[in-house]
Amino acid sequence: MAEDLSARIDNFALYLPAVQFGSACRLAQRDVEIRRLEPFPDLCWSDLDWHNPKNVHWHYKWCLASAGHFARASRDNIISNRHQDTIVVGDSGGFQIATGAMKETRGWADLPGDEVIRRWQESDICHRLVDWLDAHCNWAMTIDMPLWIRSEERRGSPFFKLSEAELIDVTVSNLKLIDEIRDRRTGTKFLNVLQAASSSGDLADSMRSEDLWFDAVKDFDFEGWAIGGDVGRRGGFCRFLRRMLILKNAGLLSPPRNWCHVLGIGTPMWSVFLTAIQRAVQNHASNPDFAISHDSATPYSIAGKNQEYALPAILGDELKNWTIRQARLEISYAVANEAAPIRFPASSPIAGALTLQDLVPRRGKIEQKRTDHLSDALLVNHNVYVYLTAMIRANEAVFTYAEAPQPLLDAIAIIDQLFATPTWVPLLDKHRNRLEATFKRALGQTNA
Repeated sequence: MAEDLSARIDNFALYLPAVQFGSACRLAQRDVEIRRLEPFPDLCWSDLDWHNPKNVHWHYKWCLASAGHFARASRDNIISNRHQDTIVVGDSGGFQIATGAMKETRGWADLPGDEVIRRWQESDICHRLVDWLDAHCNWAMTIDMPLWIRSEERRGSPFFKLSEAELIDVTVSNLKLIDEIRDRRTGTKFLNVLQAASSSGDLADSMRSEDLWFDAVKDFDFEGWAIGGDVGRRGGFCRFLRRMLILKNAGLLSPPRNWCHVLGIGTPMWSVFLTAIQRAVQNHASNPDFAISHDSATPYSIAGKNQEYALPAILGDELKNWTIRQARLEISYAVANEAAPIRFPASSPIAGALTLQDLVPRRGKIEQKRTDHLSDALLVNHNVYVYLTAMIRANEAVFTYAEAPQPLLDAIAIIDQLFATPTWVPLLDKHRNRLEATFKRALGQTNA
């Protein structure tokens, strides 16, 4: 019987694997039989499509997909052909826009800033991205111009020459356009992006940037928030918590703003703290439908770039064990040609039933790469499963069984107190170091 990970979500923050375009196309080859493996002699690409509720091995119905990769896709993929019961949160492609990855913006880096703005506003990029988000996503992020493109290492960006004020102005014009052209018949709901950055790396400048951005976008009537940059992962948990408390006090976490997505975060500790915030908003902002999600592409990137597999989180009584670690796949000539089967060294419904030899099919003495597309897909399937179960197990340990390290349980209680208190600033200042220390201990950054 297939393992349904969706059924284990008990009012937890939702971890969204960020599906990569190449993988999404490969898994769409539903009836294509691939290299025969025992004990799966009839394995097809569709067997690795965990996002499909009809998968016979395991499935999970939530994911994230970026319009920056998918909007121009002519190839069949598991997002454009997804099952109606699945839920997709769409990233608008701000990263691809900012870095110049979109072919329409190539050559813009050599132009003056006002010409870049003119070309952007005359292009059809926003229309194309919104059309794709409307057609394929349940929730979608608005199209922001990331402020981090003003940092020196982003000098090659087509928008590097724009000032902070110009980037905010272009973002506001994007928001106005989205509000005009979104097709409300599809039911796609949009999340207003909040961010901040400082070209100098100065905290006070970044905080000023956060408030300036917020003041410019806060009055748009979208259905929730997406949080990234210095306001999200890069700024740390307490800064993110501060912004959520500001939103709550301003009545901006109440209906119809029912969803918040946190960009680029995929750790059990963040997942647990986001669940605590989700439940606090439900209880103290009179919004029982409020949900938080968070994403990462790590299960894909460690498999494709490093041929690494994820190890199940240990969890337990020590905070240092509340992390997901990786190990490199053994792909040597000796392993590939070992006569005795060597079991895959980690557990998951498909890869866990295979041998290392199954994942290392190229056995010649001289091989540029010993793995193949199936090997990569099996590693991704395994990694996604391990990341999902780590988030779920961590939340169950805290919120279902209350069997977690005491500092973590204490932090959860503090979060609820903060949302229950209108004058929360002194309380956050009092507990800031304690909350940050809990994070650092989980990441192994301190012996405290």
